[in-house]
Amino acid sequence: MEKKDIKLGACIMLICVLLSGSLAMIAGALHYADSQYDILSNLAQKLISRYPNDEQSIIRMIKENSDIYHRVQSDKDNYLSLYGYEVKDFAIGYLKKMLPVVIMAASLAIGLVFALFYLVKKNERERIEVLTRYLERLNMGREVSILPNKEDPFSGLQDEIYKTVTMLYKTREEAVAAKKNYADNLANIAHQMKTPLTSMSLMTQLIKADRKEEYVEQLQKQIERLTKLEEALLLLSRIDAGVLELEKENVDVYTILRLSVEGLEELPIAKALEIKLENRGAVSYMGDKEWSIEAFTNLIKNCMEYAKNGITIEYIQNPIYTEIKVWDDGAGFAEQDLPHIFERFYRGGRAKEGGIGIGLALAKSLIAMQNGCVEAKNLPAGGACFAVRFYCH
Repeated sequence: MEKKDIKLGACIMLICVLLSGSLAMIAGALHYADSQYDILSNLAQKLISRYPNDEQSIIRMIKENSDIYHRVQSDKDNYLSLYGYEVKDFAIGYLKKMLPVVIMAASLAIGLVFALFYLVKKNERERIEVLTRYLERLNMGREVSILPNKEDPFSGLQDEIYKTVTMLYKTREEAVAAKKNYADNLANIAHQMKTPLTSMSLMTQLIKADRKEEYVEQLQKQIERLTKLEEALLLLSRIDAGVLELEKENVDVYTILRLSVEGLEELPIAKALEIKLENRGAVSYMGDKEWSIEAFTNLIKNCMEYAKNGITIEYIQNPIYTEIKVWDDGAGFAEQDLPHIFERFYRGGRAKEGGIGIGLALAKSLIAMQNGCVEAKNLPAGGACFAVRFYCH
């Protein structure tokens, strides 16, 4: 039962009680007037029958003393007290006749109270049954509709049930998504390992047959690819398990960027590119130097693979964050790939051969562990850009 219904019921009950009391008072007043009328009528009849010549005087005297409520009485007016009569001697009969009226009024008031109490309890039972059936349907996995909102003592419980159910639905969806993601990752891992293993098997057969040095080099490349895949997967598993510990120290931005570039300069794709990186003085953030180099190496390498002439690396700092941008002058990201750039094993439509789709996901995880974030976007003038921010607080 809603609060407004309870208030309405209480008001109705109060009105009924007051009405019952008023009716009882009116009935008592009428009965009192009737009894007084009978007393005066019998008294007048007896006096006139005994003193017929004084009939007019007797009637006039009764009229003059009939308005007892507006006449001030004193002790000497209580004439019957001289003969031993008191008010209680005349009230007993009145009370006996009024007792049924009082009992009826009290019974009506008590009945109304019990009726209201019954309605309240009935509505409480119904609300409990509705909430119970709602939970039973949820436990059985059935579809349920949203219950109407009611302002009653159970509204708080209903709100908490909705919050709990919403949280459980969200947890279940996340668990299903995690399970699907796990299955997808396993499929991707199997796919990524299948290609180099097949190639290694073929290279082994060719080496046995021809004993050529070029096959040995190709076999070595496939082994290196598998080794990198293994290392990346192990690193991602440590990040997911929360067991990868990062140092928290002052990291000089130019130093880690310079070391990241130097680690890629021996790659064939880097030799034909111009890399712009200026030393802008003492700019630093709190993080882990070695893992920062790992993250930026992956970002810079990605830009190298798609650049035409070169890549640019710039950084700035303000009281809120340190921002590092890496961009190339290539074709940029495909629009349909942008929402998925940092997903594990995702390979866009413009992906180069030989990649495994883990580098950017790994970079994002390492940056996030250092109170940072990374965004991939296309520049208005063309080219792909990675914007990294490390926050001071």
